[in-house]
Amino acid sequence: MDSARTYPKVEIAQRQLDTAIRLFLEGKDFFSVVTLAGAADEILGKELEHRGLVSALRNTSEIGARVSAAFDKPPSTAQEIRDRANYARNHLKHHGDPNAAAVTLDIRQEAIDMLSRAFDNATMLDGPWSPEMYEYNEWFLEHEIGA
Repeated sequence: MDSARTYPKVEIAQRQLDTAIRLFLEGKDFFSVVTLAGAADEILGKELEHRGLVSALRNTSEIGARVSAAFDKPPSTAQEIRDRANYARNHLKHHGDPNAAAVTLDIRQEAIDMLSRAFDNATMLDGPWSPEMYEYNEWFLEHEIGA
């Protein structure tokens, strides 16, 4: 019996984002938050680009590169900024270098950053907000904006 089904990737990404938000708001497993939100960020960002729009990561890295070009010697490129933004996600899902058996992170801040990117991408797709997205938005406004 064949039990394979077809799942829309944007819906998968939304479920990953919702699960990441729940884990984050419960204060649980920030490593999984980064991994799940990172997967959602990537899928949602690619969907934005397929629609001719700009993902949160691309927007941030391109603006950051322009600011860096004006102030930094040497300036950071957009790719360097993207690499830094994806550092935690990539190090949590890959283990290619046997000399890098550990990673140093502010895992809570990385979780917030990755959730925010995925959230921004989901919002730019103009789909309906999930209850988890409303909850994260309230948390963010209270703790990050109001802080």
